[in-house]
Amino acid sequence: MGRAARTAIAVALAATALAGCGGDSDDASGSKPSADPQGKVDPDKNPFQATCEEYLNSPQLYSEATVKLARRVHLQDANEYQVMLRLRNAVTAICGQADPDSRPAQKAVDAVKQGKYKTERG
Repeated sequence: MGRAARTAIAVALAATALAGCGGDSDDASGSKPSADPQGKVDPDKNPFQATCEEYLNSPQLYSEATVKLARRVHLQDANEYQVMLRLRNAVTAICGQADPDSRPAQKAVDAVKQGKYKTERG
């Protein structure tokens, strides 16, 4: 994984950790945006429908979606936390080489199930 990808992960994780609580306001149409540069997302967003641009521009979506995906992937050699870390690495790597409009979740899940993107902790 390249330096830019590691930096993107670090920024996303730091922003998630520092994110404050607050109400989301609806736009004029009455619907919530799926993601925006401030990191506000629809908490019910299907992680398989999120685009690379949404993942990389929304630390909250990045964090919540990879947790949701990790709950769907069961590996004998890894716990849910380890699977989540692998998925975060996979999403970051896939999006680093893909079109911003592509949807990386299924590729990330498939890659993790194939044993790719293992981390130092599993």
